[in-house]
Amino acid sequence: MVSRRKFLEKLIGSYGVTSLFASPAMAQFVPFSFWNKSSRDFRVKVGTFDMGTSLAGTDLSISGTGFEPKALIFYQNGRSNSTDSFGDADTMLGMGFATSSTSQCCIFNYLDDRDDDTATAAGRFLRDDACVGSALDRSTIDGLMSLKSMDSDGFTLTVDDAFSSNKRCHYVALGGAALEGVYLDSFTEPNSIGSFDVTGVPFQPDTAVFLSQGNSTANTNDTNALFVFGAANDTNQFHTGFFSNHSTGHVSSYSRGGECWSNFFNSTGVGDFSSRISLTSFLSNGMRFNCHERTGNRLIYYLALKGPQTHIGNFQSRTDTNNITVTGHSGKPKGGLFLSHCAPESSLATTDQGSKISIGAVDQFLNQTVVTCTDTYNDDPNIIGSSVGYNSIYNQLDYTGTLQGSMRITSLDSAGFSAIMSDPDPSAVDIFYLVFG
Repeated sequence: MVSRRKFLEKLIGSYGVTSLFASPAMAQFVPFSFWNKSSRDFRVKVGTFDMGTSLAGTDLSISGTGFEPKALIFYQNGRSNSTDSFGDADTMLGMGFATSSTSQCCIFNYLDDRDDDTATAAGRFLRDDACVGSALDRSTIDGLMSLKSMDSDGFTLTVDDAFSSNKRCHYVALGGAALEGVYLDSFTEPNSIGSFDVTGVPFQPDTAVFLSQGNSTANTNDTNALFVFGAANDTNQFHTGFFSNHSTGHVSSYSRGGECWSNFFNSTGVGDFSSRISLTSFLSNGMRFNCHERTGNRLIYYLALKGPQTHIGNFQSRTDTNNITVTGHSGKPKGGLFLSHCAPESSLATTDQGSKISIGAVDQFLNQTVVTCTDTYNDDPNIIGSSVGYNSIYNQLDYTGTLQGSMRITSLDSAGFSAIMSDPDPSAVDIFYLVFG
């Protein structure tokens, strides 16, 4: 007869664990998650829905996640297409986070395609009472949605301000027992450079994502467009963003590892930074940062996560259709986010002229979507381009709004992921990623 100890060693060993138990009695109380954190119950679902034109007060229920989400990330660019599309068009690039009906935020921008009236051609908005928003022009909100509830198979949104036309919104839903903690809040830049702490988180985070558009007060809007998204875990960090000033024609972008947030503007055509921040460490109740430079007290939203294993890094696109393989992860991903400014990684504290940004996501079932936005540098009028893809995590447009590069994930592998260029890039660019699991 095979002893219980030998049976358990053989069973657990079949999952790649070679450590021996000290005793059979000890073995029966050790959960499997102790041995393989990446296999724990963590769920990721990527999906999309129509924002519609329903009256304020209307509820919109989104189903099909397969689990009750604990956190939601939304992204959209104002396109209504339900199939792959691209071209020059007015663009409302936006992103939002939500964990409950009382904890949500969103930023969104307005960029007017081929508008000679530069004073009204670009604007930015920040809300802490909604998770999805869109603008009608530089200073007018077109519509808002807030999270009403997390449901057993999805979530419910409420229309707070009716949209004048239908648009498509994309989401990443996170959940499962392995997601032990989620917390959404904000902080402002410190009053001086150097180390500073953000506390009040009810657990020690493993990962955090950041969102900002340069304003210092919630529920406000301002001239010019600005978008910054960042991510950090205990080993790596990155952020990607763009700035657009149509009054001067100066447009810039920035994407770099080693920092999780910055605020930049482009008043001379060269690119200037008003703030740069990097994560130093996670604390038992928050995060410690290092502020490298600053000129104001801008509001930065963050979504802190505890439990799931994450990996942050970057890789390059290709100018051919050869396979792209990213390895070195300690487990098979369940999904992830991919961001790029469609150029090689930026030099330290140096923006790149012109604005391109690609935001994409994939889940464990290889559902994947991407939205993009481009804005030309020093053109009059500025040509604004956008695209949406439903089997891609990365798109690049040229400055006329024509698709010139696209990538899709082909598999999530035991130690990373594989991808291929559906449409090869004209030159290789860096793509940053945050993958879960």
